[in-house]
Amino acid sequence: MVGARHRLICLATAAAMLLPGCRAPNLGGFPEVSSQAAIEVPAEIDLDEPIDEEFDPYMVAATVEPQVVDDSAEPVYWDLSLEHAVQMAVDNSKVLRELGGLVVRAPTTIRTTQDPAITQTDPRFGVEAALSQFDTIFDYNALFEKNHRALNNVFLGGGTRVLHQDAYVFQSQLSKRAATGAEFTIRNNTDYDSNNAPGNKFYSSWNTNIETAVRQPLLQGGGVDFNRIYGPGGIPGLPSGV
Repeated sequence: MVGARHRLICLATAAAMLLPGCRAPNLGGFPEVSSQAAIEVPAEIDLDEPIDEEFDPYMVAATVEPQVVDDSAEPVYWDLSLEHAVQMAVDNSKVLRELGGLVVRAPTTIRTTQDPAITQTDPRFGVEAALSQFDTIFDYNALFEKNHRALNNVFLGGGTRVLHQDAYVFQSQLSKRAATGAEFTIRNNTDYDSNNAPGNKFYSSWNTNIETAVRQPLLQGGGVDFNRIYGPGGIPGLPSGV
């Protein structure tokens, strides 16, 4: 009995000594959060302002109601000149405005983002206009005549005093300007003549010939630099080249 009681006391003492070692240490530095504080946290989040439904950035509300087919109201006509229409468009434009908020009075002098494209495609002074002067050009001409004439001189009528004639002239050519100022041309000429002159072996005949030509300016207009700056046929002081 004594031994069993002694062992029981030893076990109880050992258990009492081990219980403090299982307790979690107090780290400190963390304030206790109450339930009231946890509820108030979402209320501190910033919220955006509500959108004003009356705000109309495109002024749709001020737009005039479109006309319909069954509209019985009498139409109101307004005599508006082109100059006044352009002036109104400029006065109410949100793009073409001078510094300081003044409305432009000369819209053609204001610079916009479209100016580079306008300069590039200008048919008079643009880059494409300057390069087009060196393109190959095709020309075609046609002339038609129908003559019924009474002639005083038999020799002029080929042996007849009353001339009946159908005459056609066709001319086609290709021409090309080089950067040095040289011009290359090839031309085809065709003429047709049908008349009642008794001196002719055939009453109608065709005549065709081909011409080629090369022209190179030696002074003004010659050279690569001149043609690139002033262009073919350019005038000194008025450059129109590339």
